[in-house]
Amino acid sequence: MNNSNFFTYIMLNISCIILFTLPTNKAHSYQRNWLEVEKKTASKQMIDINSLKIKNDGEIKMETHYETKSQKDILYTMKIDCNKSKFIDVKINNIIQKDSKWKDIEGDKLIETVLNKTCSASLN
Repeated sequence: MNNSNFFTYIMLNISCIILFTLPTNKAHSYQRNWLEVEKKTASKQMIDINSLKIKNDGEIKMETHYETKSQKDILYTMKIDCNKSKFIDVKINNIIQKDSKWKDIEGDKLIETVLNKTCSASLN
């Protein structure tokens, strides 16, 4: 084995050792931090504080969790437009909502509370 091949062989082995001994917990370290924003008798809405992504134009992207006693829990990825008081569901239970459109709050107290709490927090 000549010096060039030997050097390549050593570097490949060192690279493999480094790659397989690096801690993997960093890639899996995302922790949800649920904040309850609204609770009713039969349901509650929570925001994952760690998922908040705030844009300069008043738009916030976040994950929310909706629980009810009568149906399966729902995980939403949504955007809220703080300036126009509108929201859009980007994903529901990790399924992309391709045809989703911006909606007014229209008296939905849960979404209204989410909008009010996240928009007021993003302005501070």
